[in-house]
Amino acid sequence: MLRKAVLTVVCLLFIMGVALAVTGGPLSLAAEKVRFGTPHKLEPHHNLALLAADEKGFFKEEGVELDWIPFKGGRRMQRAVIAGRVDMASTLTIFFINGVSKGLPGLLVADLQMFNPFFISVPTNSPIKEARELTGVKIGISRIGSLSHLYVQAIAKKLGLEGQFKFIGVGGYLSMVAALKTGSIGAMATDFFVTMPLKLRGEVRSVVELTDYLPDDWAGLALYAHRDFAKNNGQAVRNFVKSYFRGTEFIMKNRRWTIDKMKSFVGYSEAVAQATYPVLRWGKGDKINIKGIKNVIRFMLDSGFITKDKVPSMDKLVTTKFIQ
Repeated sequence: MLRKAVLTVVCLLFIMGVALAVTGGPLSLAAEKVRFGTPHKLEPHHNLALLAADEKGFFKEEGVELDWIPFKGGRRMQRAVIAGRVDMASTLTIFFINGVSKGLPGLLVADLQMFNPFFISVPTNSPIKEARELTGVKIGISRIGSLSHLYVQAIAKKLGLEGQFKFIGVGGYLSMVAALKTGSIGAMATDFFVTMPLKLRGEVRSVVELTDYLPDDWAGLALYAHRDFAKNNGQAVRNFVKSYFRGTEFIMKNRRWTIDKMKSFVGYSEAVAQATYPVLRWGKGDKINIKGIKNVIRFMLDSGFITKDKVPSMDKLVTTKFIQ
């Protein structure tokens, strides 16, 4: 019996040795597919980590087969998650919490610790100089009830100007920029990645920055998983999160690669890519900012974007079991 056991061990060691010699690494299980959604395809803060992790082989090394599914907006992506067509996704924490309050079966699994700056901008030749001068001005947002709508309402409330801003839902960012240029709207509420190219071309200037109206401790971008996928495919979630942060680390250490990728994939000019790079800063993926999440919830409650009875409990909202 002992001899048989010894022979078995020797055979296993021999097989492992052959595998190491042939593949240059240990035996591994087949990669597990993860259907990953992003709200848009061409936004650097959503796509670059995926592009880096895929191109540099991080997903492959961690046993993940990426199936990237970009959408035209966060609401469409959430509907796909609800329908079970998306396993994991990246999004703003505030948008995720709002989704969970309305039935999104998601669980926040990683805090990217990155904030996407948000602005209210006007044409360069506009006489408007500060937020209070926006009273009565048509402010372009993607749609009524959208995140941009929430942000501007919160700013109005902070300034004591509730009900005095006019909102125009103009659809996507291209439609918004067109509306601003034609004078259909007098200002637009957009994030950094839409605003910066226009600023560099001298077409707009910002009169309000959202960070001036938010708590210092804030949870920005995050990764979340469908609850069933997190429950049944825990290792795949863990491996994906690890691969993703290997991608963000690569980006932060490789400026030239990142700038070239923004130029080739996103279509940025050299100047826009250079101006964008300093914003691309993520955490290490080793913690989740619970205080920041609670501040987001408090902000949503204070702004009237969510009612107290709809606030998800923290155990229904977030888990730390998948971070390093």
